Amino acid sequence: MLSGDSKKISYGTEFLTKLDGLKHVSNTTRKVIFEPAIKQLEESLDDWDKEVEIVIKLEHFGLNIPEELITKYVSALTLTYVGYKGYSTYFQRSNFYSDAASPIVKRLFEKFDDRAAQAFIEVIKTDLKLKNRIQSPGQLARLRNLANILLNRVGLREDVKDFLELVTDETKTDEFYRNIRS
Repeated sequence: MLSGDSKKISYGTEFLTKLDGLKHVSNTTRKVIFEPAIKQLEESLDDWDKEVEIVIKLEHFGLNIPEELITKYVSALTLTYVGYKGYSTYFQRSNFYSDAASPIVKRLFEKFDDRAAQAFIEVIKTDLKLKNRIQSPGQLARLRNLANILLNRVGLREDVKDFLELVTDETKTDEFYRNIRS
């Protein structure tokens, strides 16, 4: 897997994912598998066809993400789901996102563990592109959908739960914006 031969990596990854074997390989090997897909998703933001293709691949890989890639993984998924505000004479909507990738991102969020939930909060507080996008009500509503998914997890740390409740509480929108500006 670590040879750098893309065909070998591809075949090996396919074999391991079919057997749910990524949890049994080294962190370095998992990094070789996950990092290119996460980078592709980051670079394909708002290219809906590519987003869905990559999100399917990430779902196929499972949740054995190397620790050092979790924040990038969560950020890429969050930005994909939140989408952007726009205008079109063709579409009768102003909130644009990949309709096909959205349910997959939601399924991935449903499987998040504590470290991914914490990374979600970090992304909300630090990712400038996300902060800009959630200034639009439609994108903020989509962010709230993801936060609500995480709020349904049992055993959330109290500080994580408190922040997610702030994100989802529509009566505290101004307080939420103040919190992520600081």
